[in-house]
Parts: sequence; structure tokens; C-alpha cells
Amino acid sequence: MTISQDLRKIADEYAPQAVLPFTYDEIISIARAKLGIRQEQVHSALHQLYAAKQISYPRTDVPYLPTVLLPDLPLIMSALDVRFSTDEPARHHNGHYMSPAWRSPESFDLHYGIIPTSAFDPELYDTMPDEWRKLFDLIVERFVAVFTFKPSLISKEARATLLAAADLIDQLETDVSDENKGLWRFWSRKASELASKLADKEFS
Repeated sequence: MTISQDLRKIADEYAPQAVLPFTYDEIISIARAKLGIRQEQVHSALHQLYAAKQISYPRTDVPYLPTVLLPDLPLIMSALDVRFSTDEPARHHNGHYMSPAWRSPESFDLHYGIIPTSAFDPELYDTMPDEWRKLFDLIVERFVAVFTFKPSLISKEARATLLAAADLIDQLETDVSDENKGLWRFWSRKASELASKLADKEFS
């Protein structure tokens, strides 16, 4: 494998994987596959949870969240902490990791991804039917994952730099001039050093 191929491979392996809130179709599919709950049962449980103000509107095909909900995020995390151990980066989300789930309010007609609400009721949770609780757990797990920074991932800018370096190395490699051979050797060495740092998780 060439240096440029190595760089592209690393860029793909370390690319941030966007985690988004559930849509209606997705949670039905996952609940059926993972929990063995039938579609009509999921439909009924979601609407009961919505009626109890435990989750946002479930019949949505939009996996994003409007930025107007940003102030609600710590309130939701604090409410969930009564029964769930939310990750520290998610609980104290302060914008340093801006989830790809956020979109401007103008992007929404009405509904957004399925998330828990700040009205979480721990007593209701404890007395929920088993199916409701399992679905709610899925929603909470996904919600926390949306806002949890993954330190092993590199930024979009760093990934773009890796891919640009790979393209440059390929271009230099096709030009046999002495000047470009020197540049190719220089950038190949730099790329190898960068690849080693990434492999050792030293890159930030």
C-alpha cells in the first residue's frame, strides 16, 4: 500500500461517525431487530410516552434537532441523571463538540428527531410496562451518544488535510522532475510521521 493510500485509509478510519436522534422508522426497525417488539407495539408505546411528555413527537422522519433546543440540553441531561448515568461530556455539553445533529430552526417544518424531554419522571419510569422502558432506554442511549465527544476521532479539518496530502503526494509522484521528486520525498516522510502519530493516538 502506498503512502497516499495509507493516508486515505487512516482518514476513513478516524472520520467522525455522525450519531443522530431516532426517526420513527428507524426506532421501529431497531426495536423489532434488537428487542423483538412488533411495529404496532412500538407505535403504541411511543405515543404513550409522548402523551406522558417523556419524549418528543415520535412520528417524525427528521433525524436532526433545531438549535433553539440548545438551552434545553443541560436540563434534559440533569433530569435523566436521576436514573441514567449520562456521560460527562454530554452532560456538560458546551459547544466545544458541536454535534452534526444540530440544524438551524429554518430547516424544520414542524417536528425533529425523537429525544427525551426535561419532564422525565423517574417514578413513571419505574412503573412503566417493560416494553415502554426498553424503548425509552433506547432513546436515552441514542440521545446521549449524539452529544458525546469521541476523543479517538479527528476533526473534519484534520481529515481534509490528510486527504489533501494524499492527493498532493499522488500528483507529485506522477511528475518525474527532480524538484517534484524532492517534494514527494518530503511530504511522504511527513505523511508517514502523521500516520504513526495517529496510530499511537497522539494526534489532536
